[in-house]
Amino acid sequence: MIDRVATWRLRKCSDVGREYAYYELLHGETVLLEVAATDAGEIEVLFETGAPGHLFSLVDLERALAEARELIKQELTSMM
Repeated sequence: MIDRVATWRLRKCSDVGREYAYYELLHGETVLLEVAATDAGEIEVLFETGAPGHLFSLVDLERALAEARELIKQELTSMM
């Protein structure tokens, strides 16, 4: 079954092993992916086990990633 993702939310998370917070992209309560900055400041995306069967339009996926990227950039800037 394919579940079209038209709405989502980002949840800020932290991990003791990471220098910076990361953001989970959720559809309902399902975590689809995580967006984080590496220690070098590079932004990376990890698709979670909840991702299969979820369909984004390319425009929505780009918008979700841009939203997460902006939050991470703000986070990095506030730590400097």
